Amino acid sequence: MGPSTKVAGQIDGIERNETGTYFISSWVSNTSEPTTTTSGSIRYGEMGKEFQVLVDRINAPADIGLNALSNELYVPMFKDDEVRIYPLDKWATDRRTCTRACRTAAEAAFK
Repeated sequence: MGPSTKVAGQIDGIERNETGTYFISSWVSNTSEPTTTTSGSIRYGEMGKEFQVLVDRINAPADIGLNALSNELYVPMFKDDEVRIYPLDKWATDRRTCTRACRTAAEAAFK
């Protein structure tokens, strides 16, 4: 069996892009935090390496979808009756320096 990477629990969805990056939706933001109504997260990374947070503190992200043509991540919000679309082009450009501010800006686009 190959290497694996521990990710926050209560995983609901997983997608892999053409470069080998995995995107995972979880109902918890951090393995040390209790589950609350705003504790979900979307994480990304490669197997065998540490996963990083793409979006944090969202309410119950369900199974996710990745549109390779538009480079967008679709996240159904299980308890909110909505689907959020996260454009990954900007994320791919900014991911090494993304701060909470850029994640907050991404969240604002869906309200």
